[in-house]
Amino acid sequence: MALWLRADTLPQTDGSNLGEWPDLLTTGRAAFQSDTNLQPRLVAATMNSRPAVRFSGSTRLALPKVLSDATGAKMFVVLRAAANRPAGANPAWHFETAGQTVL
Repeated sequence: MALWLRADTLPQTDGSNLGEWPDLLTTGRAAFQSDTNLQPRLVAATMNSRPAVRFSGSTRLALPKVLSDATGAKMFVVLRAAANRPAGANPAWHFETAGQTVL
């Protein structure tokens, strides 16, 4: 496992923006978003009364370079969609031209 992000370990309060999501495996590494307009929000009790990070519209987090040398990857996600699948592509992650992975 290269990266482990868990919503129930976040110190933020319900409804707050999430600018940094610490990796539970490696100290000092985190998913991040410095632009407050693009930050997802923490929802304290949404899925079976458990916390979750809500991504909507253009919100996203940049991941540390854990996949920079990878030729493949697996992602395990607990997800609840608020609407039917959109008509266009909506990937779980994509690779930027600078080698950064975005969630």
